[in-house]
This record gives sequence, C-alpha cells and structure tokens, in this order.
Amino acid sequence: MTTEQKSELLVKSIKVFQIEANYSNDDLAQCLGIHTNTLRNKMHYPDTFTYMEIKNLFKMMKMPEDKKATLV
Repeated sequence: MTTEQKSELLVKSIKVFQIEANYSNDDLAQCLGIHTNTLRNKMHYPDTFTYMEIKNLFKMMKMPEDKKATLV
C-alpha cells in the first residue's frame, strides 16, 4: 500500500469515526488540542498529523492493532 493510499484510508477512517461518534470537526479538534482550521488542514494533508495526534485519534477510535498497522 502506498503512502498516499494509507493517507486516504486514514482520513476515511477518521470521517467514519466522526459520523459514528457524532463528532463535529470542532469536537474532534478540541479532543486533539488543536484549532478546527488546523484539523481541516491536516485532513487535507494527513502526513502533517503528529505522532501524538495519531496516537490520540487511534485511542479515541478504539482502533484495533491490526488496523493501526495498515494506516501508519
């Protein structure tokens, strides 16, 4: 899987989580400790997510270990 495909899959996974958890961009940004505009930019350029942001996202999403490996 290419880096671009992993990035697309990560963004899709985040969007699915937002829908299922009923999280707005504001809610998710607040949980990550970033501004909503920053979240929007990171969703357009997923490579800009920091390690800690990804770690917190996976924790919030209750991401299984096997799926984590395919996204990073």
